[in-house]
Amino acid sequence: MKKKVIDKYATKEFTNIDQKVREAQVQLLYQQTKTGLIGSLIVALTACLIFWQVIPQWELLLWGVVMILLTLARGIIVFAFQRRKPLTSNIDRWAKLHVIGVIVSGLMWAIPIVFLWPAEHLEYQSIWPIIILPLSAATIATYHSWTPSYVSFIIITALPVSIRFFFGGEIFFTILGFLCLFFIAILLRAGKVIHTASVNAFEVGIRNEALNAQLQQEITKQKKIKKKLIKSKAAVEKINKTKDKFFEIISHDLKSPFNSIIGFSDLLNTEYDTFDDLQRKEFIKKINTSSLDTFKLLENILTWARTQTDGIIINKKNLNIKKLVDKSISSYLSNADSKNISIINNVQPELIISIDENTALTFIRNIVNNAIKFTNKGGSVTIASHVNKDSIKLHITDTGVGMSPEVVDTLFQIDKNMSTKGTNNEKGTGLGLLLCKEFIERNGGSISVKSEKNKGSEFIISLPL
Repeated sequence: MKKKVIDKYATKEFTNIDQKVREAQVQLLYQQTKTGLIGSLIVALTACLIFWQVIPQWELLLWGVVMILLTLARGIIVFAFQRRKPLTSNIDRWAKLHVIGVIVSGLMWAIPIVFLWPAEHLEYQSIWPIIILPLSAATIATYHSWTPSYVSFIIITALPVSIRFFFGGEIFFTILGFLCLFFIAILLRAGKVIHTASVNAFEVGIRNEALNAQLQQEITKQKKIKKKLIKSKAAVEKINKTKDKFFEIISHDLKSPFNSIIGFSDLLNTEYDTFDDLQRKEFIKKINTSSLDTFKLLENILTWARTQTDGIIINKKNLNIKKLVDKSISSYLSNADSKNISIINNVQPELIISIDENTALTFIRNIVNNAIKFTNKGGSVTIASHVNKDSIKLHITDTGVGMSPEVVDTLFQIDKNMSTKGTNNEKGTGLGLLLCKEFIERNGGSISVKSEKNKGSEFIISLPL
C-alpha cells in the first residue's frame, strides 16, 4: 500500500516548481548577502588603511565613504526583504534589486584599478589585484544561487584587473593579464557548476517537501478511513447486541408470561368446574398480572425500538420540574402503598426547565418504579433537586437493597444488562434503564448511579438549564 502511494506522488508534476526554486534561490541569496556586505566593507576599510600614505587621502576617503553608504543602502534592502510578506511579494523584483546592488558594488571595486592605482609605487601595484581577485572568487560562495549576481560582479571587478595588466607593457604583466582572464573563466565555470548543483538541491528539496505533504495528506486520509471503520464496526456490534437482546426478550421474557396466561386459562377452560370460586379468582388474578406484565414489556420494546430508529421526536418546552415529578410518580403511588413505601417529592417548587415532557415522564417514572421495586416494605423513595450554575440535578434516592459495583457498571450496557426480580418478586424487562439513559441524553443530560449493597441506591440525573 505504501509503495503505491509513493509511486503515485513521486510521478506527480508540480506545476509551480520553477517559481518555488526561484523563491528559494533569492531567499538564500539575501541570507548570504549580509555576510558578503560585512566582509566587503572590512576589506574596503583595510585597503584604505594600506593605501593611506600612497594615494591622495581625499580620494581614498571619498571612496571609503561611498562604500559605507552603499553597504548601508544594500543592508536596508536586505532588511526590507526579510520583512516582506512572502505571499504577496514579487520575488523577481527583489532579484533585480539585488543584481543592481551587485553591479553598483562591482563598479565601486573597479574604481581603484582606474582611479586609485598607485602608479608611482610599484611595490603597491600588486596589492589591489590581491585584494580584488579573491573578493571576486568569494562572490561565487556568496551569490552562487543567482547567476546574474555572481557573473556581473566577477566580470566588473576582475576584468579591469586583467586589462590593467595588459597595459603594463612588459611581458610579465601581459602574462598576468592572460592568467587573470583564465582565472575569470575558471571562476565562471566553477560558479556555473555550483549554481547547477544548488538549483538541483533546491528542486529535490521542494519536490521532497511536496511529496511529504502529499504523503501526510494520504496518511491523514487513511487515519480518517480507519476511524470511520472503527466507528462502523462499533455501530455494527451495537446493532448485533441490540438484536441479541431482542431475541433474548422474545425467547424468554415475552414467552414466560404467555406460558402463565395459557396455562391458567387452559385450566379454567378444561377444568373450570373442579375449582372453587377462590381458586378461580386466584387464576384470574395471575392471568391479569401476567397480561399487565406482557403489556408493559411490549410497550417498552416498542418504545425502545423507536429510539433505535430515531422515531422519538424531542419537543422541548418550559416545564415546572416539581409538577413533572408529581405527574410521573402518580401512577405508582398504589404500588408504593402496597409495600408501605413512602414517596417524598422534595424538588424545589419554583424550578423551571426546558425539556421534552413525554420522554421526561418516561425516565422519571422508570427510575422511581425501579426504586419501589427494589425497596423493602416500610422503606422510602426521595426525589430531591440541586441547582448548579448551568444544570439541574435530580437525585432519586431509595433505601432499598442496593447494588454491588460490578452490577452498577453493567446497568446501561445492553449486552450485560439483565432483568432482576424486585423485593416482592416484581418482574422487569431489563430495558427500563436503557430507555432512561437514551431519553436523558436526547434531552442533553446525563445519568450516574451511586449504590452500596444493602444500603440503597441514588440515581443522579443532570439536565441543562
